Amino acid sequence: MTFFVASYPNSTSRAEQLPQQNIAGLYHFTELRNLKFIFENDALLSYAQIQANSIPVATGGDSVSLSLAQRKNLTDYISLSFTPYTPMSSNRKLDRHLCFLVFRHDVADINGVLFCNGNANANATIRAPGLTGAANVNLSAIKNGVAPGSGVWHDAARSEILVPQRLDLSYLEKVIFVNDLSRQQARDLCLNPDRFNFEIDENTFFIDPTVDRDIAFNTLISVDFDNCYFDGTNYLVDRTETNDIILKIKVRAAKKMKLLASTSCKTFRDEWSGMYPGEVEAIRTYPVDELSRDEYFFNVFLDGSFWRRRVVMVN
Repeated sequence: MTFFVASYPNSTSRAEQLPQQNIAGLYHFTELRNLKFIFENDALLSYAQIQANSIPVATGGDSVSLSLAQRKNLTDYISLSFTPYTPMSSNRKLDRHLCFLVFRHDVADINGVLFCNGNANANATIRAPGLTGAANVNLSAIKNGVAPGSGVWHDAARSEILVPQRLDLSYLEKVIFVNDLSRQQARDLCLNPDRFNFEIDENTFFIDPTVDRDIAFNTLISVDFDNCYFDGTNYLVDRTETNDIILKIKVRAAKKMKLLASTSCKTFRDEWSGMYPGEVEAIRTYPVDELSRDEYFFNVFLDGSFWRRRVVMVN
């Protein structure tokens, strides 16, 4: 389907057509921990640029996809999708703590951008710039809400926009998180979080939005302390009034999971099975008389998600 040229023969801009095709934005998924480096560089960088600058980013592709990209000279491009429900992101939703960066439509008009009518690495995919490339992309399946399980949708959802080398965050419209705890982690990683629009939308994290009712991966819902006072930065514990620090962790479980809660004095490792999908709660007690130092960092790990807070002991 040549929706750009056939429907808009007089158009000179790819970007202005996307909203009319019901494309909300251009999506890039990444692990939440990568936001630190994205914010520091004020941009998304291509794999080649990441390697050249020795940036310790966890990339989304595996060794096979990387090898294919290298053969086709695509490692110096950044991939964006027309939907958050792509086959690749669906696989990553099962085992990674993700967030979605949503970029404005005018990214499509950046010089050197390539349109791909399928997976960029596939031999059969046509990669071309401008309206010529855009004309090869079939977005009608996404526009019309065809179920992700269908072959037509599956093929269309693989389509990509490739941006050369660097995509500045000036094009960033918003970042989507699965819940408020994930959003708060992102704010902690960003020196100026109010600069960006951080939103929560569980639907973005479904595998198939037409049938799913639960998040596809394990995620932290909340982590909090009893008997501690939060001053906006640290948790404060009065040794004279508190016997135990009680750590409460609430998790949404989608599959078998491993939870790690630790301090420098004690570590708890929990593994659950047969309790999903649904919410589970873990409560861990740390006796104050075992905490001899003035401050401690409490860490909670669940799959790819990570929570860290400082507890200060006061008399």
